[in-house]
Amino acid sequence: MKFLDNYKYFTGTFFCFVSIFIFNLWENYPLYSTELFQDWKYIYNYHSCLNNTGIKEINCISILKSGFIYPEIWLKILDISYPIFENIIYLFIGTYFLITFKFFNKSLKIYHFLFLFSPTSILLVQRGNNELLVFLLIFIFMRLFNSEKFRLLSIVPFIFSAILKIYPFCLLIIYFIHEIKRINYIKIIILITSLILFSFFIEEYIDIKKKFDTSAGNVTLIYGADSIFYLATLIIGKLNFNYQYLSIVALIILTIFSFKFKIKKLEKINSYNETSFLIGSTILVSSFFINASFEYRFIYIIYTLPFLFDLKEIKQKKIIFYFILLIYLVLWFEFFIFYFREIIDFQKDKILTEGILNFKVSLLGFFIILKNLMYWVINFGLILLSKDIIFIKLNKV
Repeated sequence: MKFLDNYKYFTGTFFCFVSIFIFNLWENYPLYSTELFQDWKYIYNYHSCLNNTGIKEINCISILKSGFIYPEIWLKILDISYPIFENIIYLFIGTYFLITFKFFNKSLKIYHFLFLFSPTSILLVQRGNNELLVFLLIFIFMRLFNSEKFRLLSIVPFIFSAILKIYPFCLLIIYFIHEIKRINYIKIIILITSLILFSFFIEEYIDIKKKFDTSAGNVTLIYGADSIFYLATLIIGKLNFNYQYLSIVALIILTIFSFKFKIKKLEKINSYNETSFLIGSTILVSSFFINASFEYRFIYIIYTLPFLFDLKEIKQKKIIFYFILLIYLVLWFEFFIFYFREIIDFQKDKILTEGILNFKVSLLGFFIILKNLMYWVINFGLILLSKDIIFIKLNKV
């Protein structure tokens, strides 16, 4: 979208977006939270308690007892930026708002509007999660990677984002998919650097996962394959399986199964959107099957949308339209679950401890399972398309 041609939409969208947080309209969203920017404030407060600086009415005992749940580099960033760090979040939110427009240059405004104001997007901003900075770095990585002149510089945002949160390490595959049969100095540099950094930080990330596990035992606002296995446990009974292993096995099976299908005419899609799609699908699939996270991770679906819009125009098949429709449905589906919970006055603890099960509770469970199944279908679609793109690149070389 060009600003001069769409300034009314830009302005109106901006005021709507800001109003959600100024007038606390986010409280009507299914966010299950009562504090604005709580994740960002947590980092700031932890640093304050650790260094005994700027402490007001903070419960430092509660904050410090479980240890820091992010990589320690965040505390080093705070050493440099304290005390203005607390307000930097507004800069990242503004940047996130602007970046979202870049993915909808050739699509209808309604697609952008429905993405930006979806519960998934608002959850990211409301929590003030540091994913906002990582999202920006990955966008910079994509822009640099698509530039022949500055491709080598893409290593900087790639490495920095991976140090801030481990999942961007999965983007290493993007370097090798590009000119897939050639091994050049960029690939060698990035591979060696990534392996060194990964081995250096892996212990810290494992320790963080133990402190703050978002996988088994959680089904609300969780983006992860193992949620469906946990739900199966609640329905069937105790299953002595490792949810993480089951998720990885499922990934392998779906990948093998995807070879039974092939999407034609992919070679006609713009290569820039192709790279964007691979970035988004790599992050989403690896996060879904390997390391469960909060639902705001699903914002990376935005990277896949330009390619899907182009594919819909070229193929002119309803299945692509339905796939896009499914993506938007899951972006907004938590609204339906949230307000149905309110209607039936659902209390999770009471249900689990007293074993109360009736039609309304069963229906709520069905909706939660349905949302998780939609995530599975979307991820299978991403695997299928990514596989075909990679094979096209192999044939071109």
